Amino acid sequence: MLIQQPLKHVVVITRHPSQSAELGEVLVQRGLEPCFYPVLGITGPADGGTELERVCTSEWDWLVLTSGNALRNCLKYLNPKEGQRIAVIGKMTAALVEQQGWTVDLIASQGEANSLLSDLSKSVPEGAKVLLPQAANANPALANGLREAGIDVVSPVAYVTSPHRPEVDLPEHHIRAITLASSATVDRFLWAIGPAQRNRLLQRGVQWVAIGRKTYARCLEHGLGPLTMAAEPTAKALAAAVD
Repeated sequence: MLIQQPLKHVVVITRHPSQSAELGEVLVQRGLEPCFYPVLGITGPADGGTELERVCTSEWDWLVLTSGNALRNCLKYLNPKEGQRIAVIGKMTAALVEQQGWTVDLIASQGEANSLLSDLSKSVPEGAKVLLPQAANANPALANGLREAGIDVVSPVAYVTSPHRPEVDLPEHHIRAITLASSATVDRFLWAIGPAQRNRLLQRGVQWVAIGRKTYARCLEHGLGPLTMAAEPTAKALAAAVD
């Protein structure tokens, strides 16, 4: 959807509205105008979800979710039973789980994959079966690390991602800040806008807001600034970090 009359304090959200509704609402409450510019295309597994359904409806001890996308694409197959536990990588995903009426048993202490691996290794006994639905191109470090700890990991493809260039005209001269919810999003956003627009945004002093340390580090690698990091990986903290 093209913005015909952009407002003067626009904050770009680099995710789809269905993934960032809370962030958009908090920005509006602060008197800011959200502009959704999703740079990630998401499709289902190549087999139509056959394997995902099979493993989600089988027996498991722990469900490990590294993103809201993983949960959304598994929802219709999941029905946690008593005794089955759920671990997530961050508070935003935890909130999505709780919206289903399910209990989150473990949230990564530092909101990233390395801390999730460390926390799970201490909490999940050897031989336990972990269901780890992820993107087709997910980093295998978490699954491999759990297997090395003697945990039985089943990691089906929950969704497939691809770079996406939105059919949206960014209100460039009205942008106050750009929010970035992952390191991969940084790369995809810069690819989508191209070097010329990137340089114009930098020249205008647009604020770049990273959700966590890895995202912040990726912004630094690309020379983006002024740069701010959210106090914690939540929608409210991301919105609060906008100056």
